[in-house]
Amino acid sequence: MVFSSTIFLFIFFPLVLIINFLLKKEYRNIFLLLASLFFYAWGEGLLVLLMLFSISINYISGLGIAYFLEKNTWLTKYFLAFWPNKHTIYPEYLPNTMSVQIKDTISRVDQISDYLKLTNSPIKLLDSRSVLINNKVNQQLYYKFDTHWNDYGAFLGYQNFFNENKSELGITPKSLDDFNIEWTEFKKDGLIRMLGVVNNGYFSEKAPDFELKENKDQIEYLSIKGFPESTKITRNKYCGNKLKVLVFRDSFTSNLIQFFSLHFYEVTYIWGHGERYVDELKPDIIIEGYVERSTANKIQ
Repeated sequence: MVFSSTIFLFIFFPLVLIINFLLKKEYRNIFLLLASLFFYAWGEGLLVLLMLFSISINYISGLGIAYFLEKNTWLTKYFLAFWPNKHTIYPEYLPNTMSVQIKDTISRVDQISDYLKLTNSPIKLLDSRSVLINNKVNQQLYYKFDTHWNDYGAFLGYQNFFNENKSELGITPKSLDDFNIEWTEFKKDGLIRMLGVVNNGYFSEKAPDFELKENKDQIEYLSIKGFPESTKITRNKYCGNKLKVLVFRDSFTSNLIQFFSLHFYEVTYIWGHGERYVDELKPDIIIEGYVERSTANKIQ
């Protein structure tokens, strides 16, 4: 029997359609399978055995893949965050020409966040802006002569990350009372160099330096052999778990390492993004976090 034959067009095909329509939904797939096998057996009896073998292999493979995905729950622990631009937290210091240009506009991270909500995505974009804005009157959160946040700003971003994801991670962040904080001389000068000015130490400021009050040396830095030069790998035997974490990062994450690594047994901080590291490291948790201005490009 072939598709153009009289018996197929006027007997077999109409009969299959009618029976399929009359059957309950839960029986239709089984019926169509049997009808298909009958169709192929009509013309090539022995080859239908090969088809049955192929169907069985595919079905078993599908069950195996489903079982593998269920067991490897590390694939589901994914967190996405962005770290606010300096001018987002301190817009009052922007020149009027820039303030006018961005007035009543929607930032790219807000567009991404709105899209994730609109599409009911299981991924949420963690936002620390309100926490930093509400606390900027208490402490200086970013370096004066650089675009990056200082340890205070990073600490607030760290606290917000773990507070917002407490139900998924089950981890409570440290408080300020857990640290000794010393303001020391600091000469980071990214903004100065952007202006073409040679610093030579003329532009310096006081910056906060956080140090744990108890067990301050608990974070161990491991060898990065086989990884890019900018990689950081930490181990903490005192964190109370055996979780392996992969963090895709940029320069803003540098100030977060001292805080994030307090809560995980092993953390690998990879500059940028590299999916191959997910397969190599098989982490329990994946965290992707970049500065606001580059987030849209990083997560494409």
